[in-house]
Amino acid sequence: MDADANRSAATVDFEDMELSAKEYESNAALDEKFFCDYLDKNVSVIVRGPENWEPFIDYAVNIFFNHETLMAQLKKLQTRKGVELGVIPMRLGDVLDRAVWNGDCKAVFIFGLKEQKMVLSRKDLGQMRDSLDCYSRVYGINSGTLDIRPGIAELKKSWVYIIGELPRPNEDGVRNSSEEYWVKTTTNFGDEELVECYFTKDEAKRHAGEEFVSAAKLGEILEFCGPLVVEPYSSNWLKVGGKQPSAYDYFVQQKTNN
Repeated sequence: MDADANRSAATVDFEDMELSAKEYESNAALDEKFFCDYLDKNVSVIVRGPENWEPFIDYAVNIFFNHETLMAQLKKLQTRKGVELGVIPMRLGDVLDRAVWNGDCKAVFIFGLKEQKMVLSRKDLGQMRDSLDCYSRVYGINSGTLDIRPGIAELKKSWVYIIGELPRPNEDGVRNSSEEYWVKTTTNFGDEELVECYFTKDEAKRHAGEEFVSAAKLGEILEFCGPLVVEPYSSNWLKVGGKQPSAYDYFVQQKTNN
């Protein structure tokens, strides 16, 4: 769909209407593994305009994976509200992150992935806050919208999941660097061994086999193990520390992911 064409059709007049409480209730179990498969995907989002193209309509966000359901819901909203609306493309991870941090957002409505409309309530979104925040930072660094140094400095404070385990901390919370430990690594990004790090436990378990999965702050993992890669099987991966991969390494890995 031509986003510019939709933007030119939008009008200024707009009022939010609170839906019944039942319409904001979740009808799908939260599955982080499921959403990790789709965070990098471009989706269509109905927005109001024309000034700031705000995606929050009636205290919710309308997200679409196909054109047919988009057009049906767009027509329904336009008829109910008596205004013309716009449509813009967004990455699912970005729009969910915006919804998490908007205190007025009661739910997100996702169309086109299952037969019925999927509803994620505000409570569901809150459970994804940390992983979505990490995703947003990595995407910002990769897209150039977030400065790399402060972006990585903040990421170092985040808890992520690894396959394996660092030395256990003592009663003072200090890990002994002389103790033996094991974590899973990959060489898919060049000739270095990089520790695989994941935003969610579910995503780590997908690649762990029978191995143990544990959590640690990204900065601690970097200190103990050296260079690492976050979300190595996503197109939104990021290498932290060590030699950065060449263009050849990058495109080989993209081909592997796809």
